[in-house]
Amino acid sequence: AVLYTILGLYLSFKGYTNSNIMTFIAATLIFQLVIATVLLDLFPKQSPWIMFPLATVIAAIFGKLATKFEKFRFFIDGTLLGMIIGLYLYNILSPLVVGTGANLFYGIVLLSGLIVGTFFKIKEIRVNPLAAAFIGAFIYVRAATLYLNKFPSEYGIAIGYEKFNISVYVFLVLIIIFTYTGMRFQTILERVSQAQAPKFAKLDDSTKYSHYQGIQL
Repeated sequence: AVLYTILGLYLSFKGYTNSNIMTFIAATLIFQLVIATVLLDLFPKQSPWIMFPLATVIAAIFGKLATKFEKFRFFIDGTLLGMIIGLYLYNILSPLVVGTGANLFYGIVLLSGLIVGTFFKIKEIRVNPLAAAFIGAFIYVRAATLYLNKFPSEYGIAIGYEKFNISVYVFLVLIIIFTYTGMRFQTILERVSQAQAPKFAKLDDSTKYSHYQGIQL
């Protein structure tokens, strides 16, 4: 939970500044949740202490691969965002989906991911500060709720193991607030970076070449 909180905060406030790191962290965390859920569903008698590390290793491999396929980057980033949106929608619908089974849970998350991923690919949309902040906020708020034991797991709701708790909506509102905060922070960082860029543009060609040589040496 502590690691999730730290990584979520990084995505929310700094993720947009490095797209490769953001994609790797987001893909690893999201796939870990999905893969761990699938493994525990397929092998219910196995210890979570075995399933979660295994899910983490597999998810990290997927996370690394996600940064390598540049041609599919629009689709991959959009799919990651869509899966988080799917989880968010599932929580909103929690009172209606308690005990409806894991298939609906998987369906909402995967369908949402495919729809958003396809839209990002068609429109060639890059993940922006809003998307990075939303992914990060969802991850670290959900991680923090593990300590409070107030936010039932999506999978637990799906199989009827956990009941819907009204506090879910409180945390969803917090996710919106923290998303806006992270988006504003990253937007300010981007503006500061752009304001500093003209200083280098004023250098003449010979100066820029000398500077480049100095970096290479």
